[in-house]
Amino acid sequence: MNLNQRDRRAMAMLAVFLLLSGVIYWWPQETEVANAPAVTADEIELAQKRLLRLRQIGATLPSKRDIARRVADEVKGREKGLIPGETAAQAQAQLSQVLRRVGRLQMPPLEVRTVDIGLVRPLGADYGEVAVTVAFDGQIDQLVNFLTDLTRQPEILATNDLRVSAVNEKKKSLRAQLTVSGVVARALVPDPKKGGRS
Repeated sequence: MNLNQRDRRAMAMLAVFLLLSGVIYWWPQETEVANAPAVTADEIELAQKRLLRLRQIGATLPSKRDIARRVADEVKGREKGLIPGETAAQAQAQLSQVLRRVGRLQMPPLEVRTVDIGLVRPLGADYGEVAVTVAFDGQIDQLVNFLTDLTRQPEILATNDLRVSAVNEKKKSLRAQLTVSGVVARALVPDPKKGGRS
């Protein structure tokens, strides 16, 4: 095999590089343990106390996780009663549908008419409240049954305002105007700092 001058020079440089790499790789290293400061008995005792405290804290983690899981399950169960909707208007329409559904279940059925869509406002730090005012004509027993059936709904509802006026005293019929609120997610409540957008 004939090598020209350039190839011989490259081979010589490769040999020198490999020799230097081997020396650096197998060179004995100084241990850092010899340069480390001595550990005192106080530091060992302090480290043991810290380790014992961390083990005690670690032993409580499974019970804390179990408590957190149970609380999350309870919150999830309670939040099933939130009025669904992607916007506050959709939640108010859903609340209106709930009131109409309860009215249709009465004997005889009540024709529930939406009179006014109320305000959307915060309810604590995590929830919001939407309100709908409805009106209907009927008998006093129908109003009582309607209010009773509202409490049996899976949604979280509350009656805020009730106005009753007599329509026909002989037939004991009345006209009722009722404001009902439902609980929604806080994300549906407009933020006044952002110009009313949620």
